[in-house]
Amino acid sequence: MSQGTLLAYASAQVYQKDASPDSQWTNVVGAGKDQAATSQLCIYRDQGGQFNLVIREDKSGGRGQMIFSLPLQGLSYNKKDPTLIELTFHDGTMYTAKFLSTKDSSIMHTVISNLLHEIRRAGGGSAAAASQQKDRINTKQAWAEKGKSLTLPTPGRSPEVDDAEALAVSLMKAVEVGDKSFAMELASQLANLKPNLDVAVRNKTGPKIRLRVSIEDKDMCGGQYMLDVHPSTTIYTLKRMVQERLKFPIPVQRWVIQKRLCQDEWTLARCGIKGSGHTAYLYLLTAMSAQVQRNYLEPLEGAVGGEVTQGAVGGAALQPPLEGPASIPPRTPVTPVTVAPATPAPPRMGLADTQAVVNAVLDPQRPAQQQQQQQQEHVLLQGAAAASLQHQQQAAARASPAVQAVGWSCPACTYVNQPTRPGCEICGTPRPEDYRVPENYVPDQEERERLRKEQQAEEMYQQAELRRREANLQELLMAEQQFLVPNTLEFECAICFMDVEPGEGVVLRDCLHSFCRECLRQHIVSCEEADVKCPFVDDDYSCPAMLQDREIRALLSPDEYQRYQERGLAIAEGQARDAFHCKTADCRGFCFYEDLSNDFFCPVCGRRNCLTCKAIHDNMTCREYQDDLRRRADNDEAAQQTMAMLENMVQQGEAMHCPQCDIIVQKKEGCDWIRCSMCRTEICWVTKARRWGPGGPGDISGGCRCRVGGQKCHPECRNCH
Repeated sequence: MSQGTLLAYASAQVYQKDASPDSQWTNVVGAGKDQAATSQLCIYRDQGGQFNLVIREDKSGGRGQMIFSLPLQGLSYNKKDPTLIELTFHDGTMYTAKFLSTKDSSIMHTVISNLLHEIRRAGGGSAAAASQQKDRINTKQAWAEKGKSLTLPTPGRSPEVDDAEALAVSLMKAVEVGDKSFAMELASQLANLKPNLDVAVRNKTGPKIRLRVSIEDKDMCGGQYMLDVHPSTTIYTLKRMVQERLKFPIPVQRWVIQKRLCQDEWTLARCGIKGSGHTAYLYLLTAMSAQVQRNYLEPLEGAVGGEVTQGAVGGAALQPPLEGPASIPPRTPVTPVTVAPATPAPPRMGLADTQAVVNAVLDPQRPAQQQQQQQQEHVLLQGAAAASLQHQQQAAARASPAVQAVGWSCPACTYVNQPTRPGCEICGTPRPEDYRVPENYVPDQEERERLRKEQQAEEMYQQAELRRREANLQELLMAEQQFLVPNTLEFECAICFMDVEPGEGVVLRDCLHSFCRECLRQHIVSCEEADVKCPFVDDDYSCPAMLQDREIRALLSPDEYQRYQERGLAIAEGQARDAFHCKTADCRGFCFYEDLSNDFFCPVCGRRNCLTCKAIHDNMTCREYQDDLRRRADNDEAAQQTMAMLENMVQQGEAMHCPQCDIIVQKKEGCDWIRCSMCRTEICWVTKARRWGPGGPGDISGGCRCRVGGQKCHPECRNCH
């Protein structure tokens, strides 16, 4: 036989004794049984609206057989300690319940005390009030939320909302304890009411993980946000958390994890997130595409402080009646259930209403005329107060736009930042370039403190940057004072392919290529040019950098460096048009002459050279020397034959005159690029002209201009480089 609707139950050790003085406390399970056995203490509401206390056998996984039942209307209640309550029936029989936990004791204490309070209210007062209260109790099913306070009938609210809310919290309790049959019955009743439910499962055990959320929209990325969640958290729960914290409506949120668009019922574990370090991407649609109104969040924010929705996102307890006992302290996270109210809660009594009630209680014999006059005064006071309040609200509404206008709105997340903040406080997006701080804006204390810290941080950064630059300058000066830059890392020499230890090699300053010292020295000694190039070359690249003179001086011995300088002087002399070498045998002296100069006194051998005759003719004039030279040439048959042979080779194209120094040069074999052995000028053999312009290699302003515009310098050119 059904006892009605179950409101609450808990396991406890229940004892009883009768009114006789010599009666002893005995367990309700019966004599001869374990006196420490537990029973199920249940609160039912029958079909007639009466509340009953039912004691059942304690059986795991379901409801045991009923031992006895008592109506609450005939009981007096007393709480002895946090886990012990005492009940006394009207015939003097006493019952004590020792609960196994303070949580169960608090639940039953709240349920029984609230029900007894409602029974007393229904039994007192006028007959009309009693009838109205009885009708309200008969149409209301009061249900207890496990670990929270009891939700009782509230004036001004729809009975359907109260019933749906009570059914929902009882269904949650039945699911927690695993009572399948009772849960199915409650779910069927709840489905008949068709309420709007918001159900979320929270993980009660296991550590939380840190989830990095990257927020972006179609225009830009708004930065990152960290959330503490469980792997069992659903995507819909994430949407609620973001809506609660960042004020992004749920309809505009689209979550992407592991390159997949997530559904609301998916958990993070299903998406592959089971530990910290993962990133989820939150894409925000526009309000127009998501069909979200501007005031979408206002009803949700207003409902946070109401009686019904306090148990939803925030997880706060549902409020009991004002006359009942204090609500139970919060417990561990439970499954939140939210049912939207059909009608708003009634306004609280004002000061005048409260004073009228007190006067009516203290002086019930006051004349009716005086009470009517006082009620009229109260009405006038309430009207004046309402007008004053309306005036204040209108003034605040007129002033609020000016307050809200101070600051700049983030283009990424729409957060309104302080005018002086350079970037968004939420997502870090830079402040719009066209925004200007108002002229008369006065920062508050918090903003002034932030500006002071920013200025201090900027000064510290400038000082650190100055110290870093000074350290770099000193390091460069120390490196500049050294002739050679040693290597700091081990490398393989590109010439000898030997491993070079740190400090044993040389890093060239111009190109930073590294070689061993001996290979560089041999390269300098064997080079025939005045400028020594970097020896690095591979299949795709030949380094054009030159070795500096201080590097060459540090690598060569004094004798080798002397020969290197003499070689450079000889090359410079051969490349100059106005150079003249001393005609004394084995003399190294030479000069660069001008047109007005006729004599050169060699500083090495001290002999006088005639620049007109290009010879030394002491004790002879220039005419006498030239006449003597012609007489000897006419008589020298070998010299005449040699000159004739060279002229014949030039005429036949087998030799040519150097365009720089005019000596006769000859190509033996190979390509059409040759170099004068005397002045080192690069020559194009097929055009008999210079290869490059006055600027040297690479200057195409002169020379043969081969390959310029894809054209050869001569149809018969065979690659003059």
